[in-house]
Order: sequence, then C-alpha cells, then structure tokens
Amino acid sequence: VFVDVSKTGMTGEEYATRLLEEKYVATVPGIKLGKECGDFIRISFATSDENIQEGLRRMKEFEADYTK
Repeated sequence: VFVDVSKTGMTGEEYATRLLEEKYVATVPGIKLGKECGDFIRISFATSDENIQEGLRRMKEFEADYTK
C-alpha cells in the first residue's frame, strides 16, 4: 500500500526513518521507487494479522504526534 505522508510536513524518507526510530515500525520511503514518489511511504502486509494491527496502532500514535 502506498500512503501520502505530506500532511505531516515530512518527506517519505523522513517519515519512514522517524517511524522506525520512534515506533519500531518499518516502511519503505517512496523515493526509492522514483523521485515523484517522495511524499509517500510503502507499507507491506506480508506478516500476521496481529503484527499488522500493532503496526497500524503505532502508526496512528505516530501520526497524532505530527499532524496536530
């Protein structure tokens, strides 16, 4: 899944790095797929339902910190 993170004020690369460092959730910066994808991150769902739910919970927490 490709997600636009531009409303956070971060690039996809900044967002992915901070999300990993702060919430331990790994995503792929969209810029890795081309410069026109710089405001996006890629999320993979190739894991258990429990891991997906926990990852999304952590992302929601992370989003709340940066979209106030």
